[in-house]
Amino acid sequence: MKKILIVDDEHDVRSMLEEFLTLKKFDVKTAGDGIEALKVFDEFNPDLAIVDIKMPNMDGPTFSKHVLEKKASFPIIIITGFAAQYNIEEIKELGIKKILIKPLILETLSEEIQKYLS
Repeated sequence: MKKILIVDDEHDVRSMLEEFLTLKKFDVKTAGDGIEALKVFDEFNPDLAIVDIKMPNMDGPTFSKHVLEKKASFPIIIITGFAAQYNIEEIKELGIKKILIKPLILETLSEEIQKYLS
């Protein structure tokens, strides 16, 4: 069973994604910010991460940078409702595989996950 880490400071978003991905037969763990996510990442050893861009304590790009320093080809999908506040090209240069804009279309997310995990 493939493992997915969901990192988002919005509880409702984490819960919805966790439920959706569990129904799709993934093993799912969640974290509310980048600092917590780094701990979960090390313990859980996920196959892919879905990461919100804007969070307290440590944002998505900073979390992604730490992860990609350990595992350069690790697939990360950034999700955001705040794309205009970030330099998307700089984020892609980190090695981010995909950026999706909220509100998410779950089937699009599912298709992106399948690209990286199949």
